[in-house]
Amino acid sequence: MVLPLGSFPPIHGTYPAILDWLDAHGGGQWQDRLRYALAFSEQGFDPGEQELADAWPSGAQVSWLGGPAVDTGAWPHDADGVPLTHVATIDLAGLDGALDRAGKAIWPTAQLQEGLPRAGILQVFHDLRTYGHEPGDRERKAWVVIVSGDPAYPTGGPTPAPTGRRPALVDRPGAWAAPTRACQLVLPFSGFALPSPLDLSPREAGEFDRLEELTETVHLAWMSQRGVGGSSAIPTTHAYGYSSRGHHAASMDLLPEALPLADGDRYRLILEIEGWTVLEGWFGDAGSLEVWMRQSDLDAGAFENTWCLVRTD
Repeated sequence: MVLPLGSFPPIHGTYPAILDWLDAHGGGQWQDRLRYALAFSEQGFDPGEQELADAWPSGAQVSWLGGPAVDTGAWPHDADGVPLTHVATIDLAGLDGALDRAGKAIWPTAQLQEGLPRAGILQVFHDLRTYGHEPGDRERKAWVVIVSGDPAYPTGGPTPAPTGRRPALVDRPGAWAAPTRACQLVLPFSGFALPSPLDLSPREAGEFDRLEELTETVHLAWMSQRGVGGSSAIPTTHAYGYSSRGHHAASMDLLPEALPLADGDRYRLILEIEGWTVLEGWFGDAGSLEVWMRQSDLDAGAFENTWCLVRTD
């Protein structure tokens, strides 16, 4: 069950507008657990590689799922020497600029919670097989997250036009390995995230249906914005915020052995990449790929310590 169409949320509205929507629909009790998040939308872009091939050399701030990767040297391989698959490239300046400074200033600091570099390129590679549910999965080298500067903007700051030349886009060596051949340009839009109903405590069990109604309404609103059909509420690929599959299952059950925390540290969801639509079937049956870091590693830019989870639960 979801809210009626006229009650759809301000999915990339201001913080006060989001609070008003929550209050109007019985969600005011989750105001303090609201988090800033960025949703990626393919609205206005055709599937395939042509638009990427046109946009990338021009210096445009573009992000994409699937397709080729930005050449940073040797293509990442797993422990057996098999090339990984490029899953996503995120333009970090575009991510940071999806909401201006004035818009961010309205958000309480504890709920804004960003942390990625404000410029450069983040790329995610994965073997599309390893779930990341066992500490030993690190030895398989099943994923790599690479953050590099954008040569089109060598100073890292905003400029009216690119001043440098970008590297080439390159394909995975060998045969295509993913279940479907996909490449899709996307843009980040500022938005918000609510906790998954799966993360409610036993004393909050009576609120499960209300929170589920609100979160599914948010998912359907993004589907409408993206032009994705269907009546099932599909989570949207997003940065920051919460895991749609349950934050606690990751941070309390799966990550502690793989990424032990020191006192005062915590886990951060950096990306959740859904595998229902653009990357249909890449992560199993309606699965998603989550990229997690410790806050200390995020602060230090230690992206070699990221942990990837394939979630089908």
